[in-house]
Amino acid sequence: MVFGLGAGKIDLELGKTIFNPGEAIQGEVKLKVNKSTKAKGVKVVLMATRETSSYSQGRRTNRKETLYNFEQELDVERDYNPSEGEKTYKFQLQVPTGIGNKPMGNEALGQIMNVASMLSGRSSQIKWILTAKLDIPMGFDVSKTVQISVSESK
Repeated sequence: MVFGLGAGKIDLELGKTIFNPGEAIQGEVKLKVNKSTKAKGVKVVLMATRETSSYSQGRRTNRKETLYNFEQELDVERDYNPSEGEKTYKFQLQVPTGIGNKPMGNEALGQIMNVASMLSGRSSQIKWILTAKLDIPMGFDVSKTVQISVSESK
């Protein structure tokens, strides 16, 4: 939040930001509220999205799809109070396998599909983000997002 306004502050700390499929993401969420706040809980969300751009007849078309969305609850629905001080939540999530540009199990077919996409003027990229948030109903969530990198093969 800007200039101390809002419900509080949340930080998301990771030991690293580059991962392989199947690897564990370990980190900490640190939360400090400025005022008593009724919230649905503290959560971390791992999300992968793919934005595809295609070019046809001089026009560009963009499409965004969610490939993976996993939410882990770190604390329950309750009143969060400044008197609690800064709270630290440790978490561990697993990077899923099988999410990427190539079909699972057939590397040659995946390479052929990638070349065909390039020749047809299509491009796509997978974006991975990890978000920590204090989920405030009918209000602005207190959140922090970190972009991570996940290799496409293992």
